[in-house]
Formats: sequence, C-alpha cells, structure tokens
Amino acid sequence: MPVKTDSTKLVSCSCGWNVKVSFVPATAYCKATEYICFCGKKYKIIDYMNGITTYWEVFEMTGIKKITDNGGKTMDRYTVYFSDGYMLMMSENALSPQGVCMSDIWKQDFIDGDDGKDVDISSLPEQVKTAISNFMEEV
Repeated sequence: MPVKTDSTKLVSCSCGWNVKVSFVPATAYCKATEYICFCGKKYKIIDYMNGITTYWEVFEMTGIKKITDNGGKTMDRYTVYFSDGYMLMMSENALSPQGVCMSDIWKQDFIDGDDGKDVDISSLPEQVKTAISNFMEEV
C-alpha cells in the first residue's frame, strides 16, 4: 500500500498568478483538492493514480466575470462581478476600518449600468486583491 505523503504543485492561473497548492496525493483511484486564486477563480486539482503513475488535471470551477474601476468617483471605487452571482465593491484601502468592502448579488442591469472602466486583476491595489481572496474563501 502506498504511503501518504504531502506534496505541492505549482498551478498557473489564466490571470498570470502561480499558486503553490499543498495536498495529499491519491492513494486510491483519485483525490480532488480545491484552491482559489487571487483573481477569484476556483480550481480543482484531480490526482488520478494508476499503479505507480500519477496523472494531474486542473479544472477551473468559477471565476471573475468582470472587474471595474470608476476612477474614484465613489468610495467603492472597485467592483468585482463573480460568475457565481456575487459582487464585491471596495475602496483602495478595502481592509482598513476606514475603507469600504461590501458584497451583494449582482443583476445584469448592474453590469450594464457600471460606467467604470474594465481593469485587470494585476492592476488592483494589494489590499483589494487580498479582500477578493478572503471573500472567495468565505463564500
């Protein structure tokens, strides 16, 4: 019987982030490990064991539909629309007691009426990226 040992795998997300994921390799037919990237995309790593060979597959489960920046017109400058129906509105200092970080359920009208410009996750302030990651872990 194979011995269970902890392993890590470096997984690249389509947003450009590389995440080191820790897990226990499969000792039966297969084992799944989930992780969430900073951009909010959820992945599932499937570890198939066939004799002595292990096969890896990474599946994207859900992610970010759109991120907007209204340039500071309002306190909730950044809005993240997740593909599972949630949205997160944040200020630059989203983790501060003086900052803004609130969630809601979005409707298509919200996305259509959002006059902020589309931005990439890599251009967001670190506190905003951390708030997104924290939110995805809770949901």
